[in-house]
Amino acid sequence: MIALYILQKANKGVFDQITSDDILGRQTLNMKEAVNYIQNSADLIVYYEGSDDGRKRLEQLFGKFLQRLAAKTEEDVIKQIKEEDSRAEDGMGFLFG
Repeated sequence: MIALYILQKANKGVFDQITSDDILGRQTLNMKEAVNYIQNSADLIVYYEGSDDGRKRLEQLFGKFLQRLAAKTEEDVIKQIKEEDSRAEDGMGFLFG
């Protein structure tokens, strides 16, 4: 399961707390600048990929700092991130292939 959340830059330190959690730290978590995916956004995006139970834990423990992206926006941003990752992998293959 993939879920994206907005995290205000003022609360950037919360990401370290998220990743240091025993359960959440085993999931795939990344932080990205939202402006790269959403126009006029000065916040951060927290990318979560893992179990549904982990997502629930994330929202339970850190929900006051995180705002889940709307479904359509989330879908668009996930697509952009996957395309970005694919281009990066292709570049690495070109360099080392």
